[in-house]
Amino acid sequence: MKKIIFTLILIIGIVVGGSFQVGRVIEAELPTILERVGELGQMKISITGYERNIFRSSVTSEISLASPGGKHEQIFLRHEIWHGPLPFGQSSDGRWHFKPMSAVVETSVDRTKPPSGLIGDVFAHCPELYDSFELTEFDFAGNGLSNYSVPGFERSFGEGDETITLDWQGMNGVATIDKSMKNIKGNVTIPSVRILTETSRVESSNIRSSYRVFEDFGGLLLGNVTLDAATMSLSSNQGKTELNDFQFRNAAQLEEDTVSYSISIGIETIMTAGETYGPAGFELDFTGLDAATILKVQKQLQTIQAEVKALTEEEISNRIFAIYADALPELIKRDPEIKLNYLNMTGPTGEFWSQGVIRFTNPGGRKINDMQSFLATIRASSDSQVSKDLLRNILTGLISEQLAEAKEAGQLGDISVEQLIVMAEGASIEQLNKLVADGAIVDEGKNYRALFKFEKREATLNGKPLQLFPPQ
Repeated sequence: MKKIIFTLILIIGIVVGGSFQVGRVIEAELPTILERVGELGQMKISITGYERNIFRSSVTSEISLASPGGKHEQIFLRHEIWHGPLPFGQSSDGRWHFKPMSAVVETSVDRTKPPSGLIGDVFAHCPELYDSFELTEFDFAGNGLSNYSVPGFERSFGEGDETITLDWQGMNGVATIDKSMKNIKGNVTIPSVRILTETSRVESSNIRSSYRVFEDFGGLLLGNVTLDAATMSLSSNQGKTELNDFQFRNAAQLEEDTVSYSISIGIETIMTAGETYGPAGFELDFTGLDAATILKVQKQLQTIQAEVKALTEEEISNRIFAIYADALPELIKRDPEIKLNYLNMTGPTGEFWSQGVIRFTNPGGRKINDMQSFLATIRASSDSQVSKDLLRNILTGLISEQLAEAKEAGQLGDISVEQLIVMAEGASIEQLNKLVADGAIVDEGKNYRALFKFEKREATLNGKPLQLFPPQ
């Protein structure tokens, strides 16, 4: 019996002592963690209050984000921290926590201190946002698993014909964060979003995103992002356009001392004006960009945020342009490429397809003094093909819309819809024949084709000289 009592006392002592020590460590480490989070988001996070007890601590913090023209955005947070090694408590989502871990941290918006600036305006109109929260569990290695939620709401802004209604069905997400705060990955889901006005309606449903962001090469941000939506649609007085199975992909990766980026978009079907198109999409790669130069640009852009409060939007734009202009010679010194792997769309009457590449050559990062010296670094080519029927139908549709607007304005007199369509079809055939005669496109039987090349500051289209710039 004495051994059992002694063991229980020992366990209680370990838990109490461990919780007290964990609380001390968290209090010491929290400023560093918040500073790191602030660096990732280009904002300032400061602790405004800290109350540490044996098993639990209560912390308040402030997030500040400067905006152009001296404007300031602030939001105030509360953090409830249950100390390990056996944190015990119930979080706002109703879950009880009692398993071995370093700490459990629940973060919520401080209801006693309304946010300021634009963020404050949003919270004033949508008080449901105060119910947003994040719950993070830290293991003994310092890695975190975070679950977060933003509640939904429906709200109208503006008056009369200018009224905009936002129907937001909330957001839920999960993220894992390593101890260094330099490797974050997770996913987000949004059931649906609707934006309604007097004359239009934008909707999207079943939105899902995944991401991974990490640092390499001394601080270079790399990783990948995906975004998928089951449906996206735009409705207006002119009709409805609906996209199904929308997919977006973006990635950045390091290859020795160069960086490559890729972007792709895919759409399974596009339904508009009674026609169905798809699949459609494109894939674009940026390869061979100098990593050291990109890191330098990244750090320079981050310094602008620290000074943004004292700058106007025009000054910010000028500084960003200057940063990229100065970096351009070094950025393209490793012969990078911009490659369009494909741009394609299938329609009810045919298909469009294109690919191309732009290559830059600037050995040693030679200084680029003007536009002519920059053009001398470029070699480019593209190959585009489109079914005759598809191009003719698209062109006829565009001309029909222009003629319909002219009819409504009383510029075409009293003509029927059938006559309008006949006029549009004739005009589209006439324009296509002129493009063929001028050499802008080549008639290859079932398809039209265009071959473009640019090298040594000279361009050709289908083998014929093409003047892109005014003569010197």
